Amino acid sequence: MSRVGVPFADLFSALPLLTSFAIPMSLASKMWALTNNPDALKLFFSDNTSAGYKMSMKFLSSYMSFKPAVDLEEFTVCPILLTQPMEDKWSTLHLSELFLKLVMKVPVKVVELENAGHYPLE
Repeated sequence: MSRVGVPFADLFSALPLLTSFAIPMSLASKMWALTNNPDALKLFFSDNTSAGYKMSMKFLSSYMSFKPAVDLEEFTVCPILLTQPMEDKWSTLHLSELFLKLVMKVPVKVVELENAGHYPLE
C-alpha cells in the first residue's frame, strides 16, 4: 500500500471527480491482524465502522501525509504509557520501541500484555 496506494491516493485526492472514490480498509491496511480472535474478526469485517469500512482516497492521502504539531523529541505534554499486546501482529513491540526511543522529555513506561493481540480481547 505504501509504495502504490499512497501515490494513487494523492493523485485521486487531487482530482475532484475521484476524491470520494473509496476502497475497503482491508486493502489499505492489515485488518486481518486487528484481533487474534477469529469470531471477533468476523464481526469486525462485517462492521462498516470497523474493518468493513471503506476509506476515501482523500482521507487516505491526508492520513498518510499527517505531520504532528510537535516532534517526538520535543514532546512534553504528559508521561507515556504503552500497553503493548505481546501477540500483536499489527504493531510489534519493536515498532513501538523505534517510535518511543525518540521521546526524550517525558517518562515512558511499557507494560506488556501477555497473550494479547492488537485489539486485546484476551
